[in-house]
Amino acid sequence: MRERRIGKRVHEEAQAAVTVLAAENAAELENKTFFCPTENLSVTGLRLSVQVPVPVGSILELRIAFAKPLRSFQHSGRVVWIRRDDEGRLAHALGIEFTHVSAEVEDAWRDMISLKLKRQGAIVDD
Repeated sequence: MRERRIGKRVHEEAQAAVTVLAAENAAELENKTFFCPTENLSVTGLRLSVQVPVPVGSILELRIAFAKPLRSFQHSGRVVWIRRDDEGRLAHALGIEFTHVSAEVEDAWRDMISLKLKRQGAIVDD
């Protein structure tokens, strides 16, 4: 399988509040908000663990909160893949690509990811 990700990823279990803005063929999920942990983060997206399968193509609003340093971010994103996650804490893993990030937030997010990469030195490959 060809690697399509841009940039390095860092393992981070931040807390995310996810609101489903649009979900084709899953209207029951629209406007629902759920809370879940992140698994890894990059400048252009993230991986989440979720209990409910959210279809590929769904549009999400993401609020991601970090404990160290204390900071939160808001992004828009699109589900680009979903997998059953029998080894994870929750039933499914979602790959999210950011679709809209303001220039101000983008710079702060990039700085946060760089800081996390430097601190942890743990780049996630999956």
